Amino acid sequence: MSIDTGKALLALFFLTTTGLATAFGSDMESRALWAASAMAEADYHRGNPCAHWKVDEEAVKKVIAWSGRTLEELRASEDYREQHDAIKGLVQLYGLEKTCDASGATFDVDEKDYGVLRFR
Repeated sequence: MSIDTGKALLALFFLTTTGLATAFGSDMESRALWAASAMAEADYHRGNPCAHWKVDEEAVKKVIAWSGRTLEELRASEDYREQHDAIKGLVQLYGLEKTCDASGATFDVDEKDYGVLRFR
């Protein structure tokens, strides 16, 4: 069985940019970082929908509340901009379909899912 190099790179990218769940959730700055990244993913995929992912608007509200920041603050952050730019860059390199295959990262804290994309 061979692994598609593009998909492996995309998976590695999302693991490294979203971080490991155990590293987040312990302080408000980490929560804001994760939430800004999640909002960038949600915003990008609202405008560029994936065939098998949809933005879970209820999850978006929960992530915003959990972050302790407003949506405007999250969108104004450097973390948001970097994640949004990274997603756009991946789409340019690999196309939307492969980028969608690697999207949908979830983040669990105390058995609560803080991801914002769901299977259709």
